[in-house]
Amino acid sequence: MKTNKRVYVICSTLFFGLLLFSFQFFKSNEEFSISELNRRQISRWENLLKATENFRYWIIKEKDTHKKCPETLSEYRKLRDAFKSFEYLGENSDPLFFKLYLNGSPLPKLEENSFEPKIIEPKGLQKIDELISENRTQNSEAIYNLLTEFSSYLTTAKPTKLYTRDFYNASRIELIRLFSLSLSGFDTPGSNDFKADGIISINTMKSDLMLFKSEIPEQRYNKCISLYDNFISYLLNTKQEKLDYTKIVKEFVDPLFLELFIIQSELGIEFPDEYEKFPSAINLRVKSIFDAKLVNPNYYSRVPLEYKNQSVENLGRLLFFDPILSSDGKRACASCHQPNKGFSDQMNKSYAFNREGYLDRNAPGLINAIFSTRFFHDMRASSFEDQMEHVVHNEKEFNTDYFTILKNLKQSEGYYSLFNQCFPKEQEAMTFKNVQFAIAAYIQSLVGLNSDFDKYIRNEKKELSQEAIAGFNLFMGKGKCAICHFAPIFNGTVPPLFLDSESEVLGVFENPKTKKIDADRGRGNALLKEKVDFYQYSFKTPTVRNTQLTYPYMHHGEYASLEQVMEFYNKGGAVGQKLTLENQTLPANRLKLSKKEMNQLISFIHSLTDTIGLTKKTAFLPFTSDLKYKNRVVGGEY
Repeated sequence: MKTNKRVYVICSTLFFGLLLFSFQFFKSNEEFSISELNRRQISRWENLLKATENFRYWIIKEKDTHKKCPETLSEYRKLRDAFKSFEYLGENSDPLFFKLYLNGSPLPKLEENSFEPKIIEPKGLQKIDELISENRTQNSEAIYNLLTEFSSYLTTAKPTKLYTRDFYNASRIELIRLFSLSLSGFDTPGSNDFKADGIISINTMKSDLMLFKSEIPEQRYNKCISLYDNFISYLLNTKQEKLDYTKIVKEFVDPLFLELFIIQSELGIEFPDEYEKFPSAINLRVKSIFDAKLVNPNYYSRVPLEYKNQSVENLGRLLFFDPILSSDGKRACASCHQPNKGFSDQMNKSYAFNREGYLDRNAPGLINAIFSTRFFHDMRASSFEDQMEHVVHNEKEFNTDYFTILKNLKQSEGYYSLFNQCFPKEQEAMTFKNVQFAIAAYIQSLVGLNSDFDKYIRNEKKELSQEAIAGFNLFMGKGKCAICHFAPIFNGTVPPLFLDSESEVLGVFENPKTKKIDADRGRGNALLKEKVDFYQYSFKTPTVRNTQLTYPYMHHGEYASLEQVMEFYNKGGAVGQKLTLENQTLPANRLKLSKKEMNQLISFIHSLTDTIGLTKKTAFLPFTSDLKYKNRVVGGEY
């Protein structure tokens, strides 16, 4: 008996000793891996500083001699290579700094938290890329100044300490950036040399993954390395204009996105929602960059999480279809946003109050509208809740006020009961704030990201028409659509973190038959602090999803068909058609798309239609004792 006990003690000691040794071995390997990753990132930062100075030397030489030097472009390529090696981990620590000072879009912006217009001129590599491609000797002074600023900002961006979680989370975010921005040409607005950028990014992530080889299950590790190698090989051996973006997602980006997710989960490495203090717009607990839950709608809404439930959503649906919100009892939110029309009304401009004329702009669809940081065509509202205030007080829309709406709602015992059920902890449940929360919760539920295209790209559907596939490749490539309508939402909210939404100056004509720019100044005449030159004629970039249903198009609804829209873009907007518009952001170069290619683009856009489960109307409206509203119609009369 004593012998058996002694054997048990010895075996237990050996087992726990081996377990402790394995833990210490894993821990020492992990510590070595992360230490080496930090060393590499500092080295990349130093190489980027050096590459910046080398390139600046040749720009100075061209500036002084007024002659092109053959070494300049090769040094620029080295600078881009150094930046792309540094980018994915560097941007992970301070994405706003990277956007504003190192690699933001080549357009001026306004400082967000300033009380008056404070312009931030474009800085960083995108602006440099644009200037180099236009006329680098003529622009050498501007390029030199930008490089001087770039070097100064970069000096302050010395890498902070990285952890294992940073590697995995940054790698997966980089896959989104790589597909949505780099390979669409967004990062290279002048040179369009995006394939070389992509290869460097992929190779850097692969090289860093190799540091963690001993910690990753062998089969998973080998699969990732193979995917990285095959991705690089595909880009090296495929002409840029021949890239198949469906293949890139289905065979490289998504499989890598999934494998890294599995490894991270199996090793128990933290996801951002486990350590970030505030909710993020991006959800990395998904397996595809086209997953319907990749972008978090809660980020864009002010509705408290405790009120994001089916009861509040149902109350919001009732209010959305109820004309009790308008002063005449004949006009509801659904008057202009009709479910069977993609939550638009398919009119150029909606009827104004009491049918006395029309509203100033076209009614946009509401499906996927939540994925934005600004609302209305002119971006004057910063939330759905703010947007409702404009509608309520506008004499052309609801023509009423908060107090009247609450007075009318309180005449209904049904509504009184529903508000108390939905907001039980509040001393006064029926408030205008809660009216806003309920309607916003309903609109937030209008997410349609399971179209035929989405199912195909996620391998949930075996086939998609060849026309739609060709159209997607044109959308991402030759058509340049994806540099404004970013995948995967295909709106103006910028990946990979989806933190801000963009507007564009297109130079839209009064109608397709004229060559006169429409007089509506859009964003440039909305908020007082945004009345600057570069926002004149600027309008929010909407999603192209469900546009099969939300015709007619543009802010004024004067373009009756997608064919007319394609024709306008194909000709380079106003400037491309020889009109003067100094602040046009749409590239003026003609796209040279054939009729067949434009039809293929339209086929792709049609494949993004998804309204399943979203178009249910309320069957009844709560009874009210107010005779004026007693016989009101679900959805309004006009």
